Amino acid sequence: MLAYPFSSKYKFFEFKNVPREPYVPDYKLKACKQYMKPNFSNEPGCWEADLMFVKNTIYLVLINVNTRFLIVEPIESKETRVLSIKITDIIVNYDVDIFTIKCDGEKGLQAVQNDIIVLRTNDDGIVFVPAIHNIVRESRMRGKEKILNEIINKHNTNVLKTILSEYNDEIDVNTIKSWSVYRIKFVVNSSPYALAHKTVDSVIRTLRNAFGTNDTKIANNNYMQQMVNYYNNTPHNSLRVRNYNYESDSKYIYYTPAQMQNDIDLEWKYIRMMRSKLQSIHKKQQHKGLLTYKKGNIILVHVDYGKTKKKFDKRRRVFNEIAEFLAYSNGNVICKLQNGNLIQVPIAYTKKIANSYDELNKDYKLYFGM
Repeated sequence: MLAYPFSSKYKFFEFKNVPREPYVPDYKLKACKQYMKPNFSNEPGCWEADLMFVKNTIYLVLINVNTRFLIVEPIESKETRVLSIKITDIIVNYDVDIFTIKCDGEKGLQAVQNDIIVLRTNDDGIVFVPAIHNIVRESRMRGKEKILNEIINKHNTNVLKTILSEYNDEIDVNTIKSWSVYRIKFVVNSSPYALAHKTVDSVIRTLRNAFGTNDTKIANNNYMQQMVNYYNNTPHNSLRVRNYNYESDSKYIYYTPAQMQNDIDLEWKYIRMMRSKLQSIHKKQQHKGLLTYKKGNIILVHVDYGKTKKKFDKRRRVFNEIAEFLAYSNGNVICKLQNGNLIQVPIAYTKKIANSYDELNKDYKLYFGM
């Protein structure tokens, strides 16, 4: 006999001898948004990066996490040497500081770490030397890994001068007063469910939507730079700051990414505002019990399959997976799904339903086939 499928209406059903399907409540994401932590950095100079592929063109997309200032530059390939040179050009030409890069695990990007040398000359000039790893490996010197260790970790000036004198005749090594490795910290999270680099993902969607279906225009760098200029000079809802000028009728001031990027005081004001918002959300999470999970607890999770092969599958539930809680990590929850896969999901997309498998309601076990 077919079980009665409308579990929430079973009590009104006339024939009580008909068995019902197991009932598992679902939840809406809109109610969870209030528990999502804001995306910002406690220090300036933090960027999210990704590569954008359009026809035969590759773009390096960088967006500042705090100011939302967007930089899009075409690159020949995604090799480390090319990315290192391009990031150096961006630092020099755009006059920006890049101290931290958040990315999804692109190997070429990660290899840029400790790959840029900053030279300070006797006339107080600054010269950037990108792709030092590539320079050493293409040199005729032996023991290349040892040479790299001497330069990057031991700060051996003589070894650096020897390499530079062989590499580039334009650099007079005798004019070097001091030098350092340009340290870029990389924060890598390759989980497609954790929303770890949602800002750069969002801006890539914005760019594609702005161009519509015309891939020819997207691949044209002149059009792309015009679009970036429009983006950087348009007020953003995310750059909303409380207006304390009581003579004004406006409750908030909306800034453009260009304004935020060119005023460090504005950025620090934004950071302080986001810190206050984070504390408020943290208290909400504690009150909701989202920070009291213990290892072995059973939770319902919303897993967004939009970046996976299942993105076209019919979604029948919002909180679509049941999992075992393992640990907290950077505002996310690490949990184990029924198939044994370990995933990270935002803490706001979880609901505790039992302390352990033994205490789990029978309906949950039947519904998820446990």
